[in-house]
Amino acid sequence: MKDCIAKKCYVIDKLSIYYKEWGIIKDFDGEYYHVAIANGNNLPIFERNQIRIPRNKKGNM
Repeated sequence: MKDCIAKKCYVIDKLSIYYKEWGIIKDFDGEYYHVAIANGNNLPIFERNQIRIPRNKKGNM
């Protein structure tokens, strides 16, 4: 899943204090995604089922 690094994601875990926040995936250690919330310096970790990575529409980069 290293191909998802630097992609935008949204936190969908309703129990997280970051629920509905966006962030940029900075690292994947094989189990957890390290996400920079609002592209800042804070790097909370999430499991895959706690974030949503939007698909790129065909033709949009």
